[in-house]
Amino acid sequence: MRLDIPEKITVDEVELSTVFANGIENAQQACKKLPVGANKLIEIICVSNPTFVLEIANTCSGSILLDKNGLPVSKDEGHGIGTQSIAAFVKKHNAILDYKMDNSMFRVRILFN
Repeated sequence: MRLDIPEKITVDEVELSTVFANGIENAQQACKKLPVGANKLIEIICVSNPTFVLEIANTCSGSILLDKNGLPVSKDEGHGIGTQSIAAFVKKHNAILDYKMDNSMFRVRILFN
C-alpha cells in the first residue's frame, strides 16, 4: 500500500472515503471468489505528484466484462452499486476513470484533474 494524499484536496473527503471503501470492498469480494490456495492480493496506490491518482488493484481469475461505458458488469444480483457510486463521483469531479486487466490483476484507476 502506498498512500500520498495531499493535505488539501479539491474533492469532499467523505466522498473520497466512499470511493476508497467501495473500491476496496469490490477488490475484497473479487479475492473471496478465488479458489482456496490461489494468490490473493489487493494493492492500493494513491499519489499526488505530478497529479492526484488513485489505483486499487486485486488478483483476479478469468476475464472481466465491461459495458459500453467501460464499467465492469456484475453477474451477481445486488452487486455493482459500488462501481456505479465510483462512476458518479468521477463524473461529478470531472475525473478520468479506467478499468483494465493487467496480467492477473484487475485495476481501477481514477485520475483527478
